Amino acid sequence: MSEPQFKCIRQPWANLIVANERAVETSIWGTSHRGTLAIYATPGDALDRDDTSHLPHGAIIAIAQLADSHHKHDTNLCDRHSCNPRDAQPFHWVLTDIRALSTPIRCARPTSGRIPFHLAAALHTPQAGTRA
Repeated sequence: MSEPQFKCIRQPWANLIVANERAVETSIWGTSHRGTLAIYATPGDALDRDDTSHLPHGAIIAIAQLADSHHKHDTNLCDRHSCNPRDAQPFHWVLTDIRALSTPIRCARPTSGRIPFHLAAALHTPQAGTRA
């Protein structure tokens, strides 16, 4: 089993993942990681015109399983996962088993993709995840 990792996502997109309204996250880079992925809502907003002050920022807000990461021009995988090949970012990260945390875990923005040990332990407690 691979080590859990972070994915930093700006609001409001991070909350769309928590609400199970977005199961494919786009990225400028792909990854070979498969398994647990902590969704970290970054401190900044994606768009200055959106008021996201009511949404959590600077915290891990969900845990998901990263099932796949592929290039947007891989039409077979895009068809299978209902991706949009016209997305601006070149890579699609396919998320499954998305679970909102009952209480977001506030922490500094991660500097690498790996979750620090003390946070990884908190993510595995029975009270940490609830079905979104």
